[in-house]
Amino acid sequence: MSVEFDSRSWPLLLVRIVGRDTDESVQEMLDGFFHHLSRSRCAVVIDTTDLIYPPLHDAQRWARQEGNWLRQHRNLVERNSCGVGFVITNPAVRFLLSGILLIAPLPCDHVVVSTALEARAFCESRLRLNHAYGSEGLGRPSAMRPTAMPIRTSKGRSKTAS
Repeated sequence: MSVEFDSRSWPLLLVRIVGRDTDESVQEMLDGFFHHLSRSRCAVVIDTTDLIYPPLHDAQRWARQEGNWLRQHRNLVERNSCGVGFVITNPAVRFLLSGILLIAPLPCDHVVVSTALEARAFCESRLRLNHAYGSEGLGRPSAMRPTAMPIRTSKGRSKTAS
């Protein structure tokens, strides 16, 4: 698997996960998240459109590794993440991740959607809400702005993105 971190639109970080996971690639992804979240406040789009889903035993091991990372860096994520948009094209996996995040929510606003455009619109709205874009503004607007997108807040409550 390769993990591509694209920070050209900073403070919007685009993360693309391509191919099949390995132990090394999962650690590379977590190290990259730490590096970018340590810079300053940002919002993250995690696009798994081209991810090849691993066998269940590997997925469970990596989920534990990611959970441990989140527990270790919870304060950093809470302080510097304005929001996370997960792009999951598989409806069953999207449903599963949404359920997991209901039980164990991230310490930041997040949404699980089927397209990168939806995730980017959500993240841009979180950046505007948190004034993380600064005086230069957003640049060119997204092609699509959903009028109402259900999201999960860091407190676990549902609300609608603006």
